[in-house]
Amino acid sequence: MINFQRLPCSDARPVLVHPLLHKSKLVEHLDKKLQQQQKASEDDGKEKFLDPLGAASPLSVEINASSSSKTSNLPKEKAISPLDNTLLTNSNIQEEDEELWKSDQMLVGFRHWREIKQRILDKFKTDARLTLQNSFLHLPEVGEQKIDSSKFGQKQLLLSSISTKNKRQNSKGEASHSFKLVELTQEEWCRKLGELRVRLKALWREEKRLDCIKLISELLGQLGTEKTVCSAQFYPAQFVYITDLLDFFGRLVWLRLLQCAQEERRQAGLGDLPEEWNIGDILEGTRLKARNWFGKINQIVKLVSSRIYMLAAILPCQRFMDPWPQAAQQNALELCNSISSAVKHPLVSIYLRCYLCRVSMRIQPTDKAPHWKCLNDWLQTFDSQPPCSLLWPAMEWIIQCAAYRAVIYEDLHPLWEYCKRVDKRPIVLIPLINALPRLYLGEYSLEVCKIVVSSEIVTGEELCALGSRLLEIDVPRAAKKPILRSSWKCVLRLGSTKEYLSCCDYWCQFVVRHFTKNELEVILESIFRKLQHDKYEAHFAQLLSIWSNIFNQSIQIKPLLELEIFSKFFVIFRAAPASLRIEASKVVLNGIVKRHLIGEFKNVSDAYQIFSVCQLLHDSLELSAPLEQILENTKLICFALDRISLQVEDDPEQCLNFLVDCRANFPNWDLIQRWTIKQVQSLTLNITRKVKFSSSRAAFLQGCLANLFVSIPSLSDPLDRIELSIQSAHIALVALDFIHVCVIFYEYLS
Repeated sequence: MINFQRLPCSDARPVLVHPLLHKSKLVEHLDKKLQQQQKASEDDGKEKFLDPLGAASPLSVEINASSSSKTSNLPKEKAISPLDNTLLTNSNIQEEDEELWKSDQMLVGFRHWREIKQRILDKFKTDARLTLQNSFLHLPEVGEQKIDSSKFGQKQLLLSSISTKNKRQNSKGEASHSFKLVELTQEEWCRKLGELRVRLKALWREEKRLDCIKLISELLGQLGTEKTVCSAQFYPAQFVYITDLLDFFGRLVWLRLLQCAQEERRQAGLGDLPEEWNIGDILEGTRLKARNWFGKINQIVKLVSSRIYMLAAILPCQRFMDPWPQAAQQNALELCNSISSAVKHPLVSIYLRCYLCRVSMRIQPTDKAPHWKCLNDWLQTFDSQPPCSLLWPAMEWIIQCAAYRAVIYEDLHPLWEYCKRVDKRPIVLIPLINALPRLYLGEYSLEVCKIVVSSEIVTGEELCALGSRLLEIDVPRAAKKPILRSSWKCVLRLGSTKEYLSCCDYWCQFVVRHFTKNELEVILESIFRKLQHDKYEAHFAQLLSIWSNIFNQSIQIKPLLELEIFSKFFVIFRAAPASLRIEASKVVLNGIVKRHLIGEFKNVSDAYQIFSVCQLLHDSLELSAPLEQILENTKLICFALDRISLQVEDDPEQCLNFLVDCRANFPNWDLIQRWTIKQVQSLTLNITRKVKFSSSRAAFLQGCLANLFVSIPSLSDPLDRIELSIQSAHIALVALDFIHVCVIFYEYLS
């Protein structure tokens, strides 16, 4: 018998390409796959899974490259897919690029761009129709000027005229005409941008570097000209989407130069680049390629703002060609700042400077000169601005960069002076409050409050920004009362009910955290009086937010239930829709269950306050609601009722009356009825054991057993009825009430 054994091999690798598949068939198959990926109109920007038979193998990379470009080679492709033994998807590569890119480094006391970016995407949305123009959009070849929207997912498509010369160039692989998509929704615009990301990767794999530059520069044209700012409300989100793709392009250039440096050193017989390499480790060929990137961008990109964006994106690549890269990068940033003054549109200009500050934080976070220059140049250049809310995200980032590691008040003195100017205050104040480091804000919280309330007209947004930031820090004890007193006076002067309630949402949390229930009651009384003169139906969502934050921030719920205003507020929620009534009740009951022990509420008034909340939740549940929702809410009611103490020694009749009220007001759900029956059984057994025999004791026990006899048949589950009947008969036997023993057993047998 022949024994087959594996031969020892130190370079063994798993086979990722089918060994029986002919190479020509594999090329044809991969060509079809590439065409489908490039021409998929329904692609939403998410990367598709690569074929496991050729995901990362050298052969598949070589065949892919040869089918798209005859001049490609394997080492260049490995710059994107460096792991030979790993099945990688494009999404994994994208995540890896984002994790490895140095712009993602975390700085202590500095809010990451990812947080501000997410806030921008959540806030700045639009229903207006958008435009996207690029030469690399994948569309069918047509000779008409207008195409029916039903085929492509948008209402109108305009194509520039294509000459015969352009057609010949296009047949050679050069995109020489531009496609303009108009009347796009925001979702369609984002989907087309995702297709351009896929197209960029395809062009990069084909080594069409000039086309990659052209694609990015045309896309940056969306940010750079006043004509493209068709929907100002969407511009901040547009900036986020496009600069994300720009950062990805900069990462590709960096990896390409790094791979070239490694290859050149191997060809020269040198080792790999050390981890902490410098210009002396880079050979002349790689230095020349790095210079070519900057030269080509300066040569090809004509629009000033687009050129600044692209040069800033690849600015870290100066490390490959300059002996003193940090000094060269700082000089380049100063030059970009100077050139950016040529951009005359205030919205375009401030977001361009915002990107320059992002790049500056990657290069040298402690150098504040570029940030102060961007800030002062913009504020001293523009007098008429678009709506301030559009400028705030970019201004907040620039100020945060300038305020990084600020310690004393004088470090940010120019910003405070800007806030005192009437024309600059609407632009600077709110971004400054949001951008201040926490330690700095904690030290000078009272000074910040004085600047906010010093104006004759204080807006609700300014008070909300101040309140939200104060919730993030430890306010000094001496500053708490002056801050609350001066801020609350400004809140009371607000004319808009919506702004007033938004401010109350933050300042109620501030009061709950730092003051007693007396101050909270004053604020809640003020809210109640304010709503009496206005219809509160339109403000249920804000009232629910205030209600939720108060109970979530409170350590003890019991003091809140003792407030007289609690009942008044609860009357307001009784008129709300069912969904809001359920949420308002759950907020209170969850707070009671989480923060209090079983049997902790011994006061009758507190017990009936909890009872009223449970009743509101019970009555708000619909019979057609999902079973999971019903089960969750009924359990919550039972858990909340468990926090009420039913002490036999105090007043057993009052306990029985409370349980009778529970049975009468919670008739819809068996779980609550079962809880009530169990409590009556417990009460009866405790009276039997702890109270001496008397006529009043006998009468009370008969009343309890009669209640059990009436309540048990109302349960729908026969097993529950049998179980509780047997238990009740045992309790009646212990109580020596033989009449109820016979009656209950008869009911059980029947």
